[in-house]
Amino acid sequence: MSKPMLAWNNFPISTFQGERKARYDAYIAARESFERSFGTPPDGKKLVFSYRGDSIGVALADSKNGTAKMTLAEWQDKFGVK
Repeated sequence: MSKPMLAWNNFPISTFQGERKARYDAYIAARESFERSFGTPPDGKKLVFSYRGDSIGVALADSKNGTAKMTLAEWQDKFGVK
């Protein structure tokens, strides 16, 4: 069974005003806080998040190009972060 094609509408964030802008700002703050809860990666690395329906993918990547070098679980084990 094929998935139906979706027609996406893009809204420039710079056009948000009033309550929509306030809610977007709150969403970004909450998301950043959530992502920080996974810990601080070592120098030269960053955590990359992929939000997919009922799961979230997290990978450790080089901060230059985003190429994953190890999984989050591997990073947590290596650096003792839980």
